[in-house]
Amino acid sequence: MKRILLSILEFVVCSTLCIAQPIPAWVKQKPTPPQGCNYIFVWGEGIENTPEKAKKKALADAYRKGMFQLGAVELSQQEITDIENNGLKAVTITLKKKPICECCSPDVFMIEQNKYKAYILLQIENKYTAQSDFYNLPEGFSCYDEQFEQDLEQWNKEVNHRIKRSKWTNHIAWSGISLSYPLTLSTGINGRHGTTVGFGWYANVGIGWRTVQVSEWEKESYYSDSYIPTKNYYKNKPYFAYEAGLKFYPYKSAFLSLGYGTLGTPCEFAYSTFEDWQEAIESENELWKKQVNNGFIGKIGWDFIILDGAMYFSVNGGVGYDYKHQQWLPMFSVSFIGCGGYIK
Repeated sequence: MKRILLSILEFVVCSTLCIAQPIPAWVKQKPTPPQGCNYIFVWGEGIENTPEKAKKKALADAYRKGMFQLGAVELSQQEITDIENNGLKAVTITLKKKPICECCSPDVFMIEQNKYKAYILLQIENKYTAQSDFYNLPEGFSCYDEQFEQDLEQWNKEVNHRIKRSKWTNHIAWSGISLSYPLTLSTGINGRHGTTVGFGWYANVGIGWRTVQVSEWEKESYYSDSYIPTKNYYKNKPYFAYEAGLKFYPYKSAFLSLGYGTLGTPCEFAYSTFEDWQEAIESENELWKKQVNNGFIGKIGWDFIILDGAMYFSVNGGVGYDYKHQQWLPMFSVSFIGCGGYIK
């Protein structure tokens, strides 16, 4: 009883959520040529990454079936490739085998991203005659299939909806090269899970550059114990930067994120006190490390996959909080179009 209920539930769910691919009536039941005619019917199908290639592949599949059915020499792989590349021209000119006529060729349709499916029905001459009777079709036969056209319309709506929704549903993407403020070049991965509303995560690593104002100190006078800055100059130095956190997608590609990572400022006073300057003389590298602080980072932004998953684009902005110095820092970044895309 439990199995029966599960089977009924599965049938109902599939009936409401799954739409079968459209199939022409002459694929389900191949038409029979009129008695005494000099041709046979064969159909073929092809799946490729463009509609044109899918149709040529269907043509090659149908012609190969026809040659086998007529007991002719089996087509070589090179001949099949010629048909897939050149269509009917390869049959009538290059191969010079059995004459054919394209009888029915319904619209090519997409079955998933970058995948198209085509059907074709051919008439292939049985025995050589001086005059072809390709147009002596069976009584009542028509290439127009009303049920196929209705199914195709429903299928295209479903596939288009699925492709649009996939731009913001369940993917892991490489963000490419990102440019951030404060000046940082980084790369990383981003995950998105859910449908219209979802959650995600991100992790980036990169290199940042900071301009630091340095002050040198001297005694105020020979008899004084106090020091004053006498010279200011600037240094540019790189530093390792990272950031990782979680995202919340309230609607499609818009997100809110909260993470933790490296904070940098466009300009800092590295040796703002005499004690800092003395420490810098002893260990400048250590001082530089101390000046690169970490903190919490909150952002709002927008990211999405474009061009069938080949490119990733993201723009976001927000603030970071440097709790060591108790200051807020503005931050934003852009992932360039043309860099990045689907990983999964």
